[in-house]
Amino acid sequence: IFDSISVVYLTSRLSLFMAFSLRRQGLIGLLLLAHAIFVFWENCSSFNVKIALYELLWVCSVAVKLAAFGILTSRPDAVAVAALSVIAAHGPWILDTAYMVYKRDMQATLFNLASYNGVDGQPTVQSALAVSGHLWLVPLCVFHLRSAGFALQLRHLFISSALVGALSMLTIFMLPKRCIPYGGQGMCQKLNVNMVDYWWGQDDNWYLHLFDADQGNPIASFWVFANFNYAALTSFWWLLLRAALSAGTVQPGHDNKITTTKTTKAKEKAS
Repeated sequence: IFDSISVVYLTSRLSLFMAFSLRRQGLIGLLLLAHAIFVFWENCSSFNVKIALYELLWVCSVAVKLAAFGILTSRPDAVAVAALSVIAAHGPWILDTAYMVYKRDMQATLFNLASYNGVDGQPTVQSALAVSGHLWLVPLCVFHLRSAGFALQLRHLFISSALVGALSMLTIFMLPKRCIPYGGQGMCQKLNVNMVDYWWGQDDNWYLHLFDADQGNPIASFWVFANFNYAALTSFWWLLLRAALSAGTVQPGHDNKITTTKTTKAKEKAS
């Protein structure tokens, strides 16, 4: 429902964006929406419509549309929240991918997180394109925010953490407990959308799997544990992202044109 409303809303207002859709931010926003549609189609073709609809609950899926909304409507706060909501997972994913390239092995990972495999367990062009957003979404948001001279604030960290917590809570109530059949050949897919059953990857890290719900632990305790640790990891990336954006932000009272004008007048007065 959220995806349908967002697509219909942005499409209905497309006339407002026609004048600037050829500009960089308009093109990027529309490409983000195109990628979201492609991911939904890929899930439908690989599994079925029912599973594809549940996959829309992923934080990374919502973040793509939130970033597109922020870019198309000139709301950098939305772009910042979108980047922060996924950076704790996308950061290690990028490092995993770099390690794959270094090792020249698509199965080699550092955090056991990144995977480009399709349904058959092997990477395909479609499966790789579908998860490619884990690579470029955060860098794209950073580039957009840096170009706009946007300064990241603490409230963006709180809002993104609240968004992740709310989505994971919603997923707990909406996601089926049993696996969902697909393919018509006895195949069944157990969904772990937004860590409702166990922590992503890090199989050798006993701490992160301490309260996994699939081990019989109460879902409430796992929700608190998972969101607390995810927020802590996001805080680390927030510091890095804030530093990266601050390096390209013009501080108030230090505008280059003003400084140049004052320097020129001082030189003329001295002359």
